[in-house]
Amino acid sequence: DEAPEYEAISYTWGVVNTQDFPVIVVEAVEITHHLYAALRRLRHPTQSRFLWADQICINQVDKGEKSKQVRQMGDIYRKSKHTVIWLGEEDWDKDVIAEMFTELK
Repeated sequence: DEAPEYEAISYTWGVVNTQDFPVIVVEAVEITHHLYAALRRLRHPTQSRFLWADQICINQVDKGEKSKQVRQMGDIYRKSKHTVIWLGEEDWDKDVIAEMFTELK
């Protein structure tokens, strides 16, 4: 079986106070407010989208599994169709970030 095409998301964790949000997986998963905001904003209104996010795809409680998966993250990002970078909701520093991306061009 081949894995489906997916997009990886790189994001800021923010404060690590997790909260249950309506994330559809096999069982309830606690995620940070930052990841919830990213998933809400990145959701396509009419199409399914496969996103890989470490808070959901890596068991954060099992230190052994987490350590093994973290070592594979380079491959996870390399094999993704796209990597989406989420810096957070629009904030006071949006102009600085826009300027930074302009200079990178």
